[in-house]
Amino acid sequence: MRQRGGRGGGRRAEVLALPLTSIGPETGVIASAPVVIGLDTNVLVRYLTEDDPPQAKRANALISGAVTRREQCVIGPVVLCELVWVLRDAYGTSKADVVTTFDRHLKGADGFLVL
Repeated sequence: MRQRGGRGGGRRAEVLALPLTSIGPETGVIASAPVVIGLDTNVLVRYLTEDDPPQAKRANALISGAVTRREQCVIGPVVLCELVWVLRDAYGTSKADVVTTFDRHLKGADGFLVL
């Protein structure tokens, strides 16, 4: 993950997806591991709320592209907690709506792994 300046002089994380490879010294064979993309809170907020159309389009392209390529989108526990906090506090989303949104978009969805 690399950092770069965002709006208002702040810093935001940019997700990089790199395939992992290992070489077997005995065989010289290269074995590729599946690509895993760690999603941060900002990407998920844009994906779910679509409140900033250009960023929502980029978040949707990142996630749908990863799912199409059968890559796994990982959501860590801290990101999940931050996402709930942002949706509840900043957007005024009810607890029931947060649960419904998670069930619809994240629970058992292909390509998503919630740690």
